[in-house]
Amino acid sequence: MVRSIESKDVSIISGLFEPDFVLKGCKGVYDKTKIIALLEKLPTGTKFSFTLKSSQDTGSSIKYTVSITGFDKNEVIAEFILNKKDQQLESGSVPACQPNAARLRMPRLYLLSCVAFLAIATSSSHATTSQIRMPGVVPEADSYLCTSLELSDQENYLTGFKALTTKGTAHHILLFGCEEPGSDELVWDCGEMNKPDDEMPRAPTCGSKPAILYAWALDAPPLELPKDVGFQVGGESNIRHLVMQVHYMHSKEEPDETGLEITHTEEPQPKLAATMLLVTGGTLPANKTESFETACMIEEDVVMHPFAYRTHTHRHGKEVSGYLVKEDGRQEDHWELIGKRDPQLPQMFVPVANSSMTIQQGDMVTARCVMHNNEDRDISMGATGEDEMCNFYIMYWTDGEVMHDNTCYSPGAPDYRWGREADLNHIPK
Repeated sequence: MVRSIESKDVSIISGLFEPDFVLKGCKGVYDKTKIIALLEKLPTGTKFSFTLKSSQDTGSSIKYTVSITGFDKNEVIAEFILNKKDQQLESGSVPACQPNAARLRMPRLYLLSCVAFLAIATSSSHATTSQIRMPGVVPEADSYLCTSLELSDQENYLTGFKALTTKGTAHHILLFGCEEPGSDELVWDCGEMNKPDDEMPRAPTCGSKPAILYAWALDAPPLELPKDVGFQVGGESNIRHLVMQVHYMHSKEEPDETGLEITHTEEPQPKLAATMLLVTGGTLPANKTESFETACMIEEDVVMHPFAYRTHTHRHGKEVSGYLVKEDGRQEDHWELIGKRDPQLPQMFVPVANSSMTIQQGDMVTARCVMHNNEDRDISMGATGEDEMCNFYIMYWTDGEVMHDNTCYSPGAPDYRWGREADLNHIPK
């Protein structure tokens, strides 16, 4: 929305705030009186636009993150607390005051942004979609940046995801569920395997073990979960924050707002969703075709119902497949395909090969990536664009609790083989 502020608006503004409203900004702390005084000095007809980035219902109030443009060549990111009972603003802050503000190119806050914010407060409080976005970052090449969104005490269920970017901007996006984020900064360098960014605070994705919720790459279309299935977050769950990681393959000169639009509901879903990642290490020799394999036994007492899978490699990947392996009484392995896909296609979640498949305690889940290296150098599995990756994601639902450990890792080629280290037989070609 774009609008102009006229001098007559100042008289209305005085009624928008609680008497003790305080806005903490880079230039100091502003109470209601100081805000009105500053607004009176703004030129008549000042134009601005605003975008709601996210909203968090905390029960008695709503926390909004808003992007404001128009006062300066760059955007302003501000956060406000709205009292739901009387629709009054209680407090606000400017995250740009953090140490990495210069890196993010965030200018000072013009307090007129409070007026723009209030216009969207009441219309968005019951929305079933929220956005998490990068707040105008200017990334270097091969950088991994994270930003977080604190969840409310109200339990929510995530049921859909849509990327707000293109493959020309972001190489991939990962959405994690965390008890605590890896950093309290607005944005931080979360590429644990790549070269550190001296201008950005460095920290892991999550403060403790992360849970992968969603992944996107190569212009994959939006994902909608099956009916009655949702990722449980907030409330009494272990996921108190969402952390979005964006891998920027190339540097950018202009501020970027890559993000995700998340569909959610407060209505409890009968089936709880989770995502399992099968991943390998290893080395792809120069001028060779190689297979990278991983296999893990399900040790937890849970019945998993896979409904979607996703593959991910870099440019050397030719085929990625995942299998369910069940052993009979004669120690013969029976393989059932979960999914197989060319990783150079849009890296979306697609339906599994057999929708009635179940994975139970004692079963084995496996994945294999076939890669061809036409270069005169060995290529390691790693995080940068010059490395490779072998990832197979399984999105599943359960009737009760999901698994606590949703990662399956192997060292990969040449040190790990299905028929040797995993002692599997009847291996498919």
